[in-house]
Amino acid sequence: MQRRLNQADKALGVAAILFVICLLLKIYYPQSIYIKGLLFCAEAALIGGIADWFAVTALFKKPLGFPYHTEIIPRKREQVIEGCIKLVQKEFFTKKQMLLWSKEGGFIDYILAYVEKNNFQKEISRRILDYFEQLLSSLNAEALAMQLDMLIHEKVQNTKLLPQVKNMMIDFINSEKGSTQIDILLKRAIQKVEEGAINDKVKAYLEEYLEEKSQGLLSMMMMFVAKQSNVLNVDEIAQTVQAQLIYTLTEMRENHNHQMRRALIDELKNSLHRLPDNIELCQSFESLKMSVFSGLQTKQLLKELIESIIISLKRPDSEGNALVRQAPLVEIITTNVENALYTLKNDIVLKRNLESYLQDVVGRALLEGRNMMAVIIRDVLEGLTKEELNRLIYEKVEEDLIWIRMNGCIVGASIGCIIFIGLHLVG
Repeated sequence: MQRRLNQADKALGVAAILFVICLLLKIYYPQSIYIKGLLFCAEAALIGGIADWFAVTALFKKPLGFPYHTEIIPRKREQVIEGCIKLVQKEFFTKKQMLLWSKEGGFIDYILAYVEKNNFQKEISRRILDYFEQLLSSLNAEALAMQLDMLIHEKVQNTKLLPQVKNMMIDFINSEKGSTQIDILLKRAIQKVEEGAINDKVKAYLEEYLEEKSQGLLSMMMMFVAKQSNVLNVDEIAQTVQAQLIYTLTEMRENHNHQMRRALIDELKNSLHRLPDNIELCQSFESLKMSVFSGLQTKQLLKELIESIIISLKRPDSEGNALVRQAPLVEIITTNVENALYTLKNDIVLKRNLESYLQDVVGRALLEGRNMMAVIIRDVLEGLTKEELNRLIYEKVEEDLIWIRMNGCIVGASIGCIIFIGLHLVG
């Protein structure tokens, strides 16, 4: 917490000065009812301000060295961390919400755009051309197609799909579209908080905690006095938590360089790098890969392609050059590759099945990332010293805590005035 004087400190100082002035005036004017009233109000304001100062300070450290039920946040560090983890997992990133998010993305369109952007179709065409140049002696289209299909099938089986998908997902997170998607997720989280989705849970948690700590007679009396004097107001604390959550999430959404946003993105990337170690997820990707490969009917496509190539190769040019090196063959291969991509784009059934598989895979990845959020939060908070943790929490709710302390002076003075007037009327 900062050492500079804030408004609450100044208000407490003013109350103390007024108390001293009124006390001196009472010595010189002992019979003045106005002086007595001012002294009574100043005394009540000073007591209220000191009580609230003690209560607020006790959250972070030991006020005046008082050791009992003080320094609450540092002593309850583990409970604070666990509470943050549960709040994030149960309110913002539930399993149901993760699965719903996984069904919103057009993954197939993104993959096709990624393939076209990197000119993968040209690379495929070049490799096919090199391979067919070595097999010019074989003119059996069906046998060659079967052999090539087996080779491709083996290559597909031996190629792990998950690392490729991992790289694409990391590129997506680094892209503008990925940043926009993160903004959307944060916006939805803000809407949830604004709707009051966590208020009841926060209040219930505070009530349960206060009830747990109010077992003894002295504790019950202190808790009763604190509630009656509005020193401890569960509703105000819940509203403070809600306001601070909205503020923090809004900062993360608007400031793309925000520390917590960068930490979240870095941990997501780290989780993606660890995905290949997930055996169940790897099996799902391999099943997806083979389903896609089977749906493309590569054997028939290759047979038609080879027949077209054979026809072209049987037409020698006037100079006797090998036609495999000429432009028509390159165009044939490129055209067939583009036709395969076109089929993938326009085959609604195939595209729907692939999208379903990808949604399942992404949903599993999001659930895995949800579990990693606990690690992120724990690592960040446990890495803070006691002073850093106090400063982090205090800076987020500083204004509210200042007003709580100022309310102690204001409410104390008001109640003192009412009591004095009541006593005077009764007397």
